[in-house]
Amino acid sequence: MKQTMNLKPQVAKVSIPLPVSPVWGDVADSGQPVTAVVFECTEAAYSYPYHTLSRWVLTPGTSETLRVQAGEDEVTIQGRNLKSISDALASARLRTLRAICTRYDTPNDEVVVSRISVETQLPPGHSI
Repeated sequence: MKQTMNLKPQVAKVSIPLPVSPVWGDVADSGQPVTAVVFECTEAAYSYPYHTLSRWVLTPGTSETLRVQAGEDEVTIQGRNLKSISDALASARLRTLRAICTRYDTPNDEVVVSRISVETQLPPGHSI
């Protein structure tokens, strides 16, 4: 004896688009705990616990610079519209930051991270 099963027609559901992280990084939602930030450079990825970040200085201009003191290291971020990244650091919500290729035209109000460099100050004879 063969049984048949009637399928109920699907009611048209409106799909809710998932939030997309920006190309330049990842910021946690408000209230989500973030304990470390990762700076992705071309040569390596550097992770720092938030408690090691002692200050950051945003220098505005046509090409902006954001300098972050992380323990003994200094992270230098260059780009455009970096205030939102500085704000994400201040609220401990920045999880990942990466430089993006700026070959393509981007709107002037969009965040662009063109370069990240890390100057490490490891004591002599120490390595990671």
